[in-house]
Amino acid sequence: MQKDILTVAIVTRNCLEYTKLLLESLQKESDLSFKLVVVDNASVDGTREFLQKQRNLISILNRVNLGFGQANNQVFKRTKTKYFLGL
Repeated sequence: MQKDILTVAIVTRNCLEYTKLLLESLQKESDLSFKLVVVDNASVDGTREFLQKQRNLISILNRVNLGFGQANNQVFKRTKTKYFLGL
């Protein structure tokens, strides 16, 4: 198994349908090995519950909206891959 050298970070807030589409596309269309981290900034549309059920990603569930920059910093602190891609 190839070791992950890339972290793909997704920051979301109240975008459940778009989050589902993005995750589906990443999993279906990518033949790269990467660590997937999704940060939810206090969604109330079911995104949090959806992310808690996903087993192929790391989810960070914020109780308040910390904003895009701080959410990405949470990912930096949690992962140690060589490359980082923020979506």
